Amino acid sequence: MQRRTVLQRAAQAGVAALRGPQGYGHRGLGEKLVDQLVDQGLIHSLPGIYALQVGQLAGLDRMAEKSAQNVCEALEKSKHTTLARFLYALGIRNVGEATAKDLARHFGSLDALLAPTWMR
Repeated sequence: MQRRTVLQRAAQAGVAALRGPQGYGHRGLGEKLVDQLVDQGLIHSLPGIYALQVGQLAGLDRMAEKSAQNVCEALEKSKHTTLARFLYALGIRNVGEATAKDLARHFGSLDALLAPTWMR
């Protein structure tokens, strides 16, 4: 197995952080699929998962056309989520579900959260 670059590991870790019911909930985007996507150079950064096409996924091991379609639909659906789920899905250290909900409730929007404190 070839050595992974820092970018590949970051992409893999980022995509893996978005899996599951607490994150964005990408159905079918499991660890083995993430490994294939990174190893074959189909994703190089986290936003790369949103550029994936059904044909690219269907050509991977253990990924039929219907499974590929389901993953793409789940990715499309994940573009519309709550601020709390988005913050939790980022996988920030010490930011669990409760903290993500608290941050979302306090700031109300991503723009407010990202604004420098001197602007508030």
